[in-house]
Amino acid sequence: MALERLLYATNLDEPKSRLLESLLETTKVGLREVVFLHAGGKIMAERYSQDWETRFSSLGAKVWTHGEEGNLVASILRVASGNNFSLVAAEVSSDGARAVSRRAIRRLVKGLTVPVLIARQAGEMAQPPVAGVFDHVVFATDWSPASERATSFILGLNGLIKEMDIVNVIKEKLTVGEMRGLKKKLQDTRRMFSSQGIDAEFHIYAGRTAEEIMLAAQDYHATLIVMGNSRKAAVRKIFPGRTVYKVAEETVVPTLFIP
Repeated sequence: MALERLLYATNLDEPKSRLLESLLETTKVGLREVVFLHAGGKIMAERYSQDWETRFSSLGAKVWTHGEEGNLVASILRVASGNNFSLVAAEVSSDGARAVSRRAIRRLVKGLTVPVLIARQAGEMAQPPVAGVFDHVVFATDWSPASERATSFILGLNGLIKEMDIVNVIKEKLTVGEMRGLKKKLQDTRRMFSSQGIDAEFHIYAGRTAEEIMLAAQDYHATLIVMGNSRKAAVRKIFPGRTVYKVAEETVVPTLFIP
């Protein structure tokens, strides 16, 4: 899954962004075009992107700005529609007058057909300021088609991820044979990522899926959660829609959802 076109959207005032610092690194894996979208209008979009335009351009990526005054999520969905973005990255405020509500975050995750990375403003992020977003990933998997697409996306990042904790959440007690089979799948997944130079370990959690994924992110000091997002209502694997939405709405760790 090539990462060539990025839509970065924000409603923040100050153009200081650890997320963008990390996204600069994606020029190493194929990023060629960045669109800056700001909910404060054209002038804010140009002011916000000014320094970043120079930095992305120096790494070979073309930069465009787009400003729309009003609802950030509605603007993202409108701009993303039909524009073949590889990734949407939304860095939002969740307090004050410009707060993006939980309902709006749910609408964003539900409405996009491309991978979306959601991060709250830096003051709310859980990781230390020196950490890069791709440094330490918690990958929540159930081996569904959406999880396999998430695996492909991770592999496409080609060395940006340094450490990974692979997490599977079970809801009920497994038989000895079932547990053995689960551990084998996790071992195989770990070996695959390790063969690509990622320092990977695996863990089994038990309980409510969304809560356990967020707990794992806390336990292992994750800088990013990655999980698949099945858009088909008929799929009832480990990550039904309500799990994805709960993680999107409640976590303070940046989270990447792959549809």
